[in-house]
Amino acid sequence: MKRPYCRLSQRQCYWAKMPASEYMRERIWHGFIDDTAAGFAIPYIGARRVLWGSDFPHIRSIGLDADATVAKLIAALPSHEQKMVVGGNAAEVFRLGR
Repeated sequence: MKRPYCRLSQRQCYWAKMPASEYMRERIWHGFIDDTAAGFAIPYIGARRVLWGSDFPHIRSIGLDADATVAKLIAALPSHEQKMVVGGNAAEVFRLGR
C-alpha cells in the first residue's frame, strides 16, 4: 500500500512505495555498541541489517569484556541471528570471504 509522504518545509508530497518501517528494514544498516535495547529492538528491524561494533579503544568502548557484554545484550536472539549481528553482516557489508 502506498502512503503519502510530505515535506512541509518544501510543500512537496509524493507516494512512498513502502511504509517507513520497511525502509528501516531494507535500506539502512543499524549499529550498536552497548545499547541495552538492542536485544529488544533487533527483532523489529531484522537481524540481517544490524552490526555490532566495540569502538575499542575509544572511551565509549566496552573494553576487554566485550564478548560477555555482547552475549548478554543479544542473548534473546536465536544463535544464527547472533552470528549475523557479531560478524556475519559485517562480512557481507565489507564483502569479506567472497
